[in-house]
Amino acid sequence: MHEIISNSIKDTSFQQLTVLVVDSIDNMRVTVAKMLHAMCFGEVLQASNGADALNLIKKQHIDLVITELKLPKLDGIELLKAIRADESSALIPVVFMSAVIEQQEVIAAIKHGASEYVVKPFSGKILAERLVRALEKPVKKFRSKQQSTIKDKPTEETAEPIHILVVDDVADNIQVISEILRKDYKIKAAISGEKALAICNAQVQPDLVLLDIMMPTMDGLEVCRRLKENPNTQHIAIIFLSALDQNKDVITGLELGAVDYITKPVNPLVVKARIAAHTHTLLSTRMMRNQIDTLIENQRLRDEFERIMQNDLKHPLNEMVKTLELLERYHKDADKVKSSTAAIKQSTTSLSHMIDNMLTLSQLEDGSYHLCPVPLNLLRLVTAVLDNYRLSANDKHLEIQNEIAPSTQIKAEELLTMSLLSNLIQNAIDAAPRGSAINLSATRNGMYMLINIHNHGAVAEEVVNCFFDKYVSYGKRNAAGIGTYAAKLMTEVQNGSISFDTHIEHGTTLSVSLPYD
Repeated sequence: MHEIISNSIKDTSFQQLTVLVVDSIDNMRVTVAKMLHAMCFGEVLQASNGADALNLIKKQHIDLVITELKLPKLDGIELLKAIRADESSALIPVVFMSAVIEQQEVIAAIKHGASEYVVKPFSGKILAERLVRALEKPVKKFRSKQQSTIKDKPTEETAEPIHILVVDDVADNIQVISEILRKDYKIKAAISGEKALAICNAQVQPDLVLLDIMMPTMDGLEVCRRLKENPNTQHIAIIFLSALDQNKDVITGLELGAVDYITKPVNPLVVKARIAAHTHTLLSTRMMRNQIDTLIENQRLRDEFERIMQNDLKHPLNEMVKTLELLERYHKDADKVKSSTAAIKQSTTSLSHMIDNMLTLSQLEDGSYHLCPVPLNLLRLVTAVLDNYRLSANDKHLEIQNEIAPSTQIKAEELLTMSLLSNLIQNAIDAAPRGSAINLSATRNGMYMLINIHNHGAVAEEVVNCFFDKYVSYGKRNAAGIGTYAAKLMTEVQNGSISFDTHIEHGTTLSVSLPYD
């Protein structure tokens, strides 16, 4: 269990964090607490209702709240509202968990500032992934009415086939059941309880276990008990395989948490029907998780678009208005006209670059971008991009050293590569200390051209491990945090690679490898 969870959070330290788990069901609180302890959270607190949870939040420091939506005394939405309304707790990430999902409730939770949403039952791995996302980028409060339409686009999770584990100490029984199900499901097999537990605790877990009750050494009831006691495996659905005279054992198994049973010898039609009924529920849960993720991501995109409209796009527009006013005042001064037209050119270029970035990034993220690479002269592209940022470089008294040879060729897409270079050069200009230099060079490395952009500023330690992640920014007021993220996608879609090296003494070098023509 620790290994599976740690793989999801390998770059995140939870040791100094205090988390509050809120659920009216004692067993659920204990289960989630076990998962959190396995993730190495510093302190895990528990509350059985919303009112007690709110009192705890007011009395002591809480870094993260994981709460059931349906709560006594003060329900999850009201608890969320109270947390967001108090300045001292407004920024605490709040993760909702619920087994009964209604679209309007999900929308209400997101509208009032939910950070993430996890559908019960869930594994420790699923919870860890949601917590990492919640802590990295808490969702901001909506400023406008949320649309209720959910896009039911198939995703990797819903497209993934159902994995079924067949457990029976008789190999012939496994063979019979496997033949019945093989065409519709991914089948694994185990001939012992010990082997079944090992498979269920592996990185890729089964969605459903067909479990024989009567087995030597460790019978099916013990396997079921251990699976349901383990927070990392208790979400796995279990259907017992039983003989006609095992009614008492079947009842015990259902009490332990099994969802159904099938009598032996098995009837192929019955097996298919029972499995289909339960896998439909599993697929519905997957779809709901994806819909919730879509709603949350749509809110992030809405917030980002709103921020860009209010800040990024507004700035170059304001600059153009000011420059036009100067032109009207000094239209007879040739030098001022020349500098003003250069400033307008830069502002319009910035606007165009931002819009292109938004449109291209959307296509890259949803996989709809169609690549058409052609032979290109790299020096021509870099020179064109540098011309657009010449004014910004001059404002900081930066020296641009372009050492790219005139004959340097790459095989790429022109607009995409110019946008990629614009992101990285703008990043270098922003990061470079005033009065320093930015150096650009390119060398051939096998079938690739390695492009290096160096500046004398160092990447902050806080963002080194997530430099290319979305929404990551440091020290830039109102920055979107998508420049290097967009550059990474634009590089990789062209079959290239991107990396960086940073040091407080030597500065930062961004390296991009693109196919050589």
